[in-house]
Amino acid sequence: MARWLIVLFVTLGCSGAERVPPAETNVELVARGALPHRELRYRVAKGTTTTIEVGVDATIIGRDAPTITTAMSFVGENVQPDGRMNLRSTVLSTRAKQPDGQMVPAELTKVFDGIMITATLSPVGTLTDAKVDLAGKDLPEQVNAQLQTLTKSFDQVAMVLPNGPVGVGAQWKTRKTIEQNKVTMTAVTMITLTAIEGDKLTFTRTSEITGPDQTVKEGEVSVSLKNISGSGSAKGTIDLAHLATTSESTDEYHAEIFDQSAPTKTEKLVVKMSMTITPKP
Repeated sequence: MARWLIVLFVTLGCSGAERVPPAETNVELVARGALPHRELRYRVAKGTTTTIEVGVDATIIGRDAPTITTAMSFVGENVQPDGRMNLRSTVLSTRAKQPDGQMVPAELTKVFDGIMITATLSPVGTLTDAKVDLAGKDLPEQVNAQLQTLTKSFDQVAMVLPNGPVGVGAQWKTRKTIEQNKVTMTAVTMITLTAIEGDKLTFTRTSEITGPDQTVKEGEVSVSLKNISGSGSAKGTIDLAHLATTSESTDEYHAEIFDQSAPTKTEKLVVKMSMTITPKP
């Protein structure tokens, strides 16, 4: 059971207590959309607080994983003179439900409660200086080793924005090199702006993920991955002033995995995931 929780929390984007290097992101404006045009920028004021609930369902190699539901708060701690915003997120609570409907014992999920994440958000949505505070928790080595990519939790509430004024129907493409669990991948995402109401944006997203053949070493074990690929789609809303977010997304990832000690034995990894994000009062 602990293994399933680790897999899903890595997917959600928890991290260890190390600094997380920012992913390299390139933004290409594809279409400016209909008039009128306006510049889109984040402007989260100091003291702004938002709480969201993230629900994740996943199927890993044909097996249903527990449904994970996490409540997280986001607080604007400071606004720098150049407009960059210092944000802090805290895991408030976590619960998990087995595929048969039974709840996972709380002692297996509360280990994540209280973990804090800080990062700096630029007005155009670029995240830097991400760092995790384990809140004094002495996590088991197995868990701590898996908590590597915390910034994904911020990615769910702050998407990269285009340069220059845009209107409804605008499209922009992002290309991001990411490293998750020591696996390097490239994500290409197309975002379409479907509505603008003040600071609230409504959008759709499609994405493709690719990765070169590579070998990952964990302790004394070396595992090789080939034919890494994935795709996904989402729709939702985001508030540029409050980070209040709603989202429904589905993603699917594929790879071929084999232990270098037995290279002829290949296992096909297929992960299907659906995620919902809703604001909490």
